[in-house]
Amino acid sequence: GDKCAAVNDKIRGRTCDGAEMKTEIIMIERQQAELARDESELRYRRLLAATTDYIYTVKVEAGRPSATVHGPGCQAVTGYSSADFTADPYLWYRVVHEDDRAGVVAQAERILKGETPPPLEHRINHKQGRVRWIHNTPIPHHDTEGRLVAYDGLISDITARKNAELLLAAQYAAALELSEAGNWAETIPKVLRLLCQKLLWHHAVYWRYEGSHFVRESGVWRAPLREAEFEPTLAGMTQSAEEGL
Repeated sequence: GDKCAAVNDKIRGRTCDGAEMKTEIIMIERQQAELARDESELRYRRLLAATTDYIYTVKVEAGRPSATVHGPGCQAVTGYSSADFTADPYLWYRVVHEDDRAGVVAQAERILKGETPPPLEHRINHKQGRVRWIHNTPIPHHDTEGRLVAYDGLISDITARKNAELLLAAQYAAALELSEAGNWAETIPKVLRLLCQKLLWHHAVYWRYEGSHFVRESGVWRAPLREAEFEPTLAGMTQSAEEGL
C-alpha cells in the first residue's frame, strides 16, 4: 500500500555507508514486514466478517487464556452483547448447551496444547430460551517464535440446516421402525426412543385419543433426565381435543 511505498522511498533516499546503512536497512525491512502483516490482518478480518456470523478472539499468555473479546455479531446469534460477555467471564460456558460443554472445552484445550482441532458443531442456549446450532472453527495465531498468542473462533449459525438434517434422520428411522412393526404397544416406545436419539430430545410422550380427550399412554426419557423427575407431573394428565398437543 501507500505506507510500504513510503518506506521504499526512504530506503532509496538514504546515503549512509557501512554498518549504519546495514542497520538502517534491517530496521526498514522490519517496518515493511510489520506493515505487510497489518495489511494482511486487515484483509483477514474483512474476509471473516463477510463469511461468518461473528468472531470471538481469545488472547493467550503463558499457555493460558488471558482475555476474550466477542465481536458485535454475537448478540444476533446468542442474544447476549459483547458487553455481557466482557462483564461475565464464564457466560460463554453457560451459553454452551450442557450436553455439548465437554466437547467445547476439549476443543479449547487442544488449541492451548498447540494443536489445530477441526471445526466443531454444537448447540448453544440463546438468551430467549431457544436452542441454536453453531459451527465453531478455531484459527490459532502464533508469534515469530511459534508461540501461541491468540486464537479466533469463527462462528456461523447453522440452526436451520442442522434442524432439517435431524428431522430427516428422525423421519427415516421412525418410518423404518414402523414398517417392521409387529405389536403396536411394543413399537411406540421404540419410535419414541428413536426420536429422542435422532432429535436429541430429553423425553418424548405418546398421547392416545379417547372420546373427547387425549390420554398419555407411553413415555421415554433419555439420560441425563430421569423418569422419576417428571412422572408426578405427567401421571394422569389429560388434554382436550380443542387444546391441541
